[in-house]
Amino acid sequence: MDTVGHGSHTASTLAGRVVEGVGLAGLAVGSARGAVPGARLAVYKACWDDWCRSEDMLAAFDDAAADGVDLISFSIGSTLPFPYFQDAAAIGAFHAMRRGVRTSAAAGNSALDGGRV
Repeated sequence: MDTVGHGSHTASTLAGRVVEGVGLAGLAVGSARGAVPGARLAVYKACWDDWCRSEDMLAAFDDAAADGVDLISFSIGSTLPFPYFQDAAAIGAFHAMRRGVRTSAAAGNSALDGGRV
């Protein structure tokens, strides 16, 4: 279950169907759609109650690679960076890459706050 809507939001950004007649306060009225409306999604749960455990993230990467996905879009981050060999996202992405799966990771929602992405 997507308790905060983040996964649903990012999925619709990728594969959302065309919606006609959208706009913001009468501006930019037109249609909206995801980047690839015909895409097929495979969704893996890796976070529970706003907490993402390393073993759940690694299991999601492994399951996706085993299922034969072409691309993993990973939108989970922390406020501070981890050393590479302790970072579940880096480890999972590396192992996915070794199995021929590309990974796209979100840069975060804090822009350049603190000089890091």
